[in-house]
Amino acid sequence: MLIKRGKLYEVPPSDGRDIKDLFLYAVERGIGQIVDSKGIPKNKWTPNTLANAISEIDHPDASVDLRTVQYWFDSKNKRNVSTTNCRWLAQVFGCGSPDEISDWQTALLSARRVFIEGRGLDGDQSINGHNEGHEVLDTSIQPPKVRRRRQIPARLEALFADPVTPSVVVWFWLTGILFLAALLGVLSVTYTTPDGTNKQVGYLWSPSWIIHDLVLLPFFLMTVSRTINFWKTDTRMMFLNDERRSPQEGWLDKVSSLSMLLWLAIAISVFFVFLLQWVGGYLTPILRNELGNTAVSWPIIILARPDIMSVGAALALSGIYIFFAALVFFFLNAGFVFLYAVWSDFSDLFKQNNNVIRADDAAKMRFVGVRLVENIFLGTILALWISTSIKL
Repeated sequence: MLIKRGKLYEVPPSDGRDIKDLFLYAVERGIGQIVDSKGIPKNKWTPNTLANAISEIDHPDASVDLRTVQYWFDSKNKRNVSTTNCRWLAQVFGCGSPDEISDWQTALLSARRVFIEGRGLDGDQSINGHNEGHEVLDTSIQPPKVRRRRQIPARLEALFADPVTPSVVVWFWLTGILFLAALLGVLSVTYTTPDGTNKQVGYLWSPSWIIHDLVLLPFFLMTVSRTINFWKTDTRMMFLNDERRSPQEGWLDKVSSLSMLLWLAIAISVFFVFLLQWVGGYLTPILRNELGNTAVSWPIIILARPDIMSVGAALALSGIYIFFAALVFFFLNAGFVFLYAVWSDFSDLFKQNNNVIRADDAAKMRFVGVRLVENIFLGTILALWISTSIKL
């Protein structure tokens, strides 16, 4: 037995076992489990822990039905293991090391053929089939909780890594508000204050919308996208020890470790920026027809010019306006989370390689760090400009 990446590893036996015997052999010995300081596995394999371990594999298709795993653990059950699931099991028992994963995948597929030959299965249960014997997956069983926890961060990472979609969302929303403002006649509106002063408000008199939403925010989102793709796609591979490893191996783990910050950004955007600000600053004054200390702006112009629009139109306009403000807040904060994830991942991998790399490789890695710092600095400046334009 050996310790590979903090996990218990053992060379798969080559004594002609079938897939059921080989699987039970691996789980009973705790192969692939994290070990303590004495080299003893901290936990035992169970259907739940094994399903969770498979769901944590850094691959978008890595998942398995819990009932399927339960069939594997049942020694009396005579259902085969699909080739795809053999691949996931090899990842777990191989402790994430490429050579060991290859050894276990070879052993598992060989044991699978032994199982098929032993049962004399007919053509519809061929080696290349993906069904586990006659098993029909029970879709009512939910995937492991760990898998669900990783879905939102992974989808947000894919969204922010896209150089086009977030900016298109911003431009689409901004265009929608522009047409709504034009339809309601609040592109430019004049009203008279209690002291007799004429003032102008309206969409066209809010240059920050043009500056930070049409220009600065899309540039910020593109900077975040460029930073993510430069790191995870173009340069991260040089920091990995083995060329056969995926350049994105471990990246989603880093993103998932910051999921609390992403959820916090979502919560603040929804509950504080949208709900509380809309209810306190727009919904309540409009329904009470009392301006109070609220500053007159074009979404709330009905309090100074009730002839402009109806109460329903004012509520809809202000709701869409504040929702977009919440969306901007989320994009800014989530963007910074991903910029931090990139830098944290770079820092961790650089420290791991700092003592074993050659001088020329170290220079390349430092160049990557400089590029990342430049992108993060640019993103920070853009965010400061956005915040300043909103305040002005």
